Amino acid sequence: MKYVSTRDNSKEYNFEQAFIKGLADDGGLYVPISLKKFSSEKLQELKKLNYNELSTEIINQFSSDFISKEELSSLIKKSYSTFREKEV
Repeated sequence: MKYVSTRDNSKEYNFEQAFIKGLADDGGLYVPISLKKFSSEKLQELKKLNYNELSTEIINQFSSDFISKEELSSLIKKSYSTFREKEV
């Protein structure tokens, strides 16, 4: 996925570049050039996932050129492992 600044969309960035910089040089925010639309069938599938699985599926749409889905899933599991509620 490619990202552009909200103030100047003439230069494209990948996830790693946008993540590391945080804010664009022009002070704008990085936003995706386009977003994938989920089909009704895919949304029904996503409804069945637990919080960690759903987080992985959604974040992977934005970061797949930087981190593998397996690594992302592992990070998400570790990040939420200390929560008391099972569904968080």
